[in-house]
Amino acid sequence: MQLIIVGAGVLGVHHALAALDAGWKVHVVERDPRPRSASVRNFGLVWCSGRRPGPELELALDARDRWEQVGRRFPEIGFRPAGSITLARRVDEVDVLEEFREHAAERRLDVELLTAAGVPSHNPALAGDALAGLLVRDDAVVEPRRTAPSLLDRIEAHPSACVHRRAETVEVEGGTAGVQVTVRSLVDGTTELLRADAVVLCPGAQPSGIAAQLLADQPVDRCQLQMFETNAVAIASRTAFADGDSLRYYPGFAELPSARDLAPAEPLVDAERLQLLVAPRQDGGLTVGDSHRYDEPFPFDLDERITDHLLERLGRALGRRSPRIRRRWSGVYARYLGDGPYLHLTPQQGVHLITGVAGMGMTVSPAVAARTLEVLG
Repeated sequence: MQLIIVGAGVLGVHHALAALDAGWKVHVVERDPRPRSASVRNFGLVWCSGRRPGPELELALDARDRWEQVGRRFPEIGFRPAGSITLARRVDEVDVLEEFREHAAERRLDVELLTAAGVPSHNPALAGDALAGLLVRDDAVVEPRRTAPSLLDRIEAHPSACVHRRAETVEVEGGTAGVQVTVRSLVDGTTELLRADAVVLCPGAQPSGIAAQLLADQPVDRCQLQMFETNAVAIASRTAFADGDSLRYYPGFAELPSARDLAPAEPLVDAERLQLLVAPRQDGGLTVGDSHRYDEPFPFDLDERITDHLLERLGRALGRRSPRIRRRWSGVYARYLGDGPYLHLTPQQGVHLITGVAGMGMTVSPAVAARTLEVLG
C-alpha cells in the first residue's frame, strides 16, 4: 500500500507515522522547508481536561495514550506526563471545579481538587492567590517548536518514506485504480506525478488548490490567537496551568450547570475570548496565551492589551512578577462548525481531506491519524 500525505503539520506527520507503522510506503508533500504554522505556534499541550464529553473527549484520551508511545520512540519531542492545574480565585469558580470533579470518574479522568495550600504543595511555582486548583493528571505536554519538525525529519530518514519539501499540490485525481497527485516544486517549478492507493490532504488553516475548492462550501472557519513565551521562571513549573477564564472557554467546563453561575467576564476577556493557559517548556520558560478572534480579515498587529492582561494574570498565578517575554507571535487555525470533533471529507475514491481540529490539533492528531488508517484499511 502507498499513501500520499499533503501537509506536514502535526496532523500530517502523525498520518505518515501511522502509515509507516502499518507497513505502507509514504510520500509527504510540504510547501515550507519545515512546519511553521499552527502546529508549531501552540502550547504543546495534550489537553484532555477541557474536552467535551463524548467523541471529543474519547478522541483526546485515545490520543493521550498514543502520544506517550510516540514520546518513548522519539524523546526529542519532549513528551512529559506533567498534568495540569486549573486555578480558581473566586467561590463561583471553585463550584465549577467541584462539579467537574464529581463527573471525573465517568469521564475516565484522574482528578484531584487541591486546596489553597495544596496548589503550591503540588506545584511550588504556583504561589499566588488561588482558593483551589483542579489537578488533572491525564494532561501532558510536548515541545511544540520541535515536535512536528523533528518527526518530519524522522519520517524523511525512513526507508519507506519520501518527503517533498517546498512543494505544492497542483492536481489530485482519485478513482478505482488509485490516486494521482501532481506536485510542483516551489524552487524550480518542475512537476512530478505521484501515484498511490490513497491521498490524505491536511491543509490546516491555509488551504490552497484542490483543498480550498473542496472546503469552499464546508462549515469551517478560522481562529486567530495571540501568544508569547517567557524566559525561565525562578521556580520551574511542574504542571501546565490555567485560570478561571478557561472555565468559560473549554466545553468540558463551560457546559456544566454550575458554569452558568460564573460572574460575567471582564470586558476585554469577553471581547477577545481570553483565558490564561500556560505550558512549561523544558528549558524552564513558559508558553502563555491566549486570545480568540473569529472575524476576518484578522488584524496584522499584536494587541498589547492582551499581553498586559495575560502577564497580570500570570503574575497572580505565580505570586511574583512575571518573567521577561522572549518572543511573541500570532497564529491561525481552522475550526470545524459541524457535528463531530473534526471534518473528514471523501470527495473522490481514495481522496481524503481532514481539517478543522481547531485548538485541539496538538492534542488529538495521533488518534485522528489512527482513525483515518482504519478507514483506509
